[in-house]
Amino acid sequence: MHHPSYIDFFEEVLAETTDPLEIEKRYEQSFAEDEWYRHLYRTSYAYHGVHPFYMWYWGAHALQHLGGVIIVGGNARAVRRLGFKPATTMRDALEMASDVVGPDPSLTHFHCPPLMLAEVT
Repeated sequence: MHHPSYIDFFEEVLAETTDPLEIEKRYEQSFAEDEWYRHLYRTSYAYHGVHPFYMWYWGAHALQHLGGVIIVGGNARAVRRLGFKPATTMRDALEMASDVVGPDPSLTHFHCPPLMLAEVT
């Protein structure tokens, strides 16, 4: 109800590419100008049709600074569609990441992470 364009973004856009420059060039304008998304935005408390693009771009910037993203316990199809790697357990994820983080990494866990930037050294 509040995120109708997110469904189409996931099914249509991310099925083709996860590259933010390609996404902007090929898809953003059509979502921004879509009359149905505009109608829902104006009349039923939905986010604007272009909203998922800006959320994707926001996260894509952070991805440029990572060796990869592994999602534990997520729907494998959805995780792959997002361009990430699925893992069944944390143990599996750590094994998958060992070439980047080594065999005995330190871990930090936020139960409910705030919006923030962290400098990791």
